Amino acid sequence: MAAHLSYGRVNLNILREAARKELREFLDKCAGSKAIVWDEYLTGPFGLIAQYSLLKEHEVEKMFTLKSGRLPAADVKNIIFFVRPRLELMDIIAENIISEDKMHSPRDLHILFVPRRSMLCEQRLKEQGVLASFINIEEYILDLIPYDGDLLSMEYESAFRLMSLIPASEAFFDNLTVEQEFMTGVETDKVNTYIEDSIAQKDPLIKILRLVSMQSVCNNGLKQKVFDYYRREILQTYGYEHILTLNNLEKAGLLKLQSNSRNNYPTIRKTLKLWMEDANEQNPNDISYVYSGYAPLSIRLTQVLARPGWRSIEEVLKMLPGPHFEERQQLPAGLHKKRQQGENRTTLVFFLGGVSYAEIAALRFLSQMEDSGMEYIIATTKLLNGTTWIKSLMDRPEAQTS
Repeated sequence: MAAHLSYGRVNLNILREAARKELREFLDKCAGSKAIVWDEYLTGPFGLIAQYSLLKEHEVEKMFTLKSGRLPAADVKNIIFFVRPRLELMDIIAENIISEDKMHSPRDLHILFVPRRSMLCEQRLKEQGVLASFINIEEYILDLIPYDGDLLSMEYESAFRLMSLIPASEAFFDNLTVEQEFMTGVETDKVNTYIEDSIAQKDPLIKILRLVSMQSVCNNGLKQKVFDYYRREILQTYGYEHILTLNNLEKAGLLKLQSNSRNNYPTIRKTLKLWMEDANEQNPNDISYVYSGYAPLSIRLTQVLARPGWRSIEEVLKMLPGPHFEERQQLPAGLHKKRQQGENRTTLVFFLGGVSYAEIAALRFLSQMEDSGMEYIIATTKLLNGTTWIKSLMDRPEAQTS
């Protein structure tokens, strides 16, 4: 049993055990010795569900990474492909099967799609002439992966992503200073000299894009002259192929021209107390400690929703991007449970698009506050940070990640 999954009021270990049970049942369908051929992006999440000892108990003797060419030699009765429903992976599987050594006795073939079975993928296997080779074609619905006692994620490809330690260098503190100036509204309406110097020194493009995007967001867009300057300098310094990346940032609303409308960010910052000058990182008393003074907007909204409620900030909510609504689910009479005195309420906060580690830390801080009366469970489609988020919007991220 995974103890770290069961310390909260909601026992997330139940999800893990259900996933393990389904995995065992599938393995037992494939009677006899087995080799698993892994889509490499699934090894991380499966490692959170089942260790090798469980697989071994169900006659898994060999494990290989899915790759082109012939399957590695293995004296087993069953070959099981664990894969995401991707067409390019079906081509590799077909190549594996066609390359099977005809001199040896045939092995039973099975495929397990994670998290969904795909008709398009099955059609591709049929076109390649190998679909009929499979005895079992099933799906393994692993939607929410339990990472911790209060954290669930739908992300597969970075199941072991950890926070990297940033060296406390002079450059780091210079960067942090500029970010804090933007968040407090200092000189956000003109070309920033630090960004200008960073471009001249050809610092990593992701760093430049993060800072320019932050300046744009905190200023309700950039003035035409500032916008044009940054765009010109980025393209001339890093290459005109990055014009698609800049367009992606514009589509996402991170980079935009300033309109005639009022800049609402100062009002939002003041009303929601997004910036706290006296944030105490050693003995924190507010969520703003996670960003050295900045309180994550998403977590502040969660905090206000619990008490005193969103009605108290209705005008500010109208200033934020996208719609907002509040809907109360009516439970059948038989499901109502009376809370014991002093018992906290449990709230699930689901982040669509991704959640940062700092936001997770801030929510955990709220859960630990003595007077909060709340315990939070976090679910998300992805674990991310500022760099990985910007990288996801880049047209050629592999060229500028250093």
